[in-house]
Amino acid sequence: MMLNVQTWLKVAKHPNLTLNRNPPVAKNSHKMHRLSQNQLKAMHRFGSDLTMALGLRARGVHLEALGMSVGKGAVIVRDFRSNINNDKQTPVLLVTAEHATNELPTGYSFKEQELSTGEFLAESHWAYDPGSLHAASEIAAAAQGVLVAAAYSRLYIDPNRPLPSDTLVRQHCGSDIVAMNACIEPTEVAARVDAVWSPFHLCLGAVKAALGPTAVLSIHSFNPTYPDMTLGSRDFEVGVLNTFDSNLAINICSALNLAGCPSKINKPYSGKEGIMFSAEGAAGPRIGSKSGYGSPGIAPSGRIPAIMLEFRNDVCKDPAWRKRAVTAVWAAFESSPLY
Repeated sequence: MMLNVQTWLKVAKHPNLTLNRNPPVAKNSHKMHRLSQNQLKAMHRFGSDLTMALGLRARGVHLEALGMSVGKGAVIVRDFRSNINNDKQTPVLLVTAEHATNELPTGYSFKEQELSTGEFLAESHWAYDPGSLHAASEIAAAAQGVLVAAAYSRLYIDPNRPLPSDTLVRQHCGSDIVAMNACIEPTEVAARVDAVWSPFHLCLGAVKAALGPTAVLSIHSFNPTYPDMTLGSRDFEVGVLNTFDSNLAINICSALNLAGCPSKINKPYSGKEGIMFSAEGAAGPRIGSKSGYGSPGIAPSGRIPAIMLEFRNDVCKDPAWRKRAVTAVWAAFESSPLY
């Protein structure tokens, strides 16, 4: 089922919101794209509805307002701390979800594009990571941490890619051309950077600066089968990715395996190959933060640990499975030297 704002608008009533009265504008040489008040309202409500639908209670209006101000409405921020006046001495987990939704800004559309596999592009893993926003919200709530999630599809622009990446704005999904990105001009890429990519990272940085988090945990999901269908299905449910923090990754992986969620380190992708761009950017180095829980002699001085969890998207959609996985993940963090 397509994850969209309207689905969540039907779930619960919405509180009155204070909105940014000057929505961001993205320009290129051909046209101007404006995020309307209705769209800003919808995206802000999208995050509220999700937490309400999951039975969670978000707190901390101050941090959440950064999603509208610094994030220009392109970021969902949810604060689950019990003590919103955190003095930076209390351990707190910063959770991110860079591929959380398949929404697009006003003026853009998937136009019901169908892939050669028979799947609609908008509902595919190419457009977003199914289940990742639910899992990220539930982990942040369990940890009484803070969630920062991208409000728009990775196919509009990918916040988990560096600016020079050839998949920053993906033009192909396998053998299929992404119609809305075909022959995209550099000026349009720059407009999307200004409208979404930069606000996401500036907002993430602002939340981090306000929190002084103990660790960064990025949540994603992956397909049950390999891109090469001849290789069959992936035989595990969670990938625990890390660049430097192998000890923490091993503890999380062990906890998940004990909970009956088969897990592997640095699978189906490796955190040592640059796939953790956003999480590692947020992790540091940052002077004064806790360090030393990574691999001795490898982790840069002053950084905080960063982990990416890749949940297999077929099981990640199951609330009962997520509950088991979330409990295991948080238990691993809570029992670590970080807490």
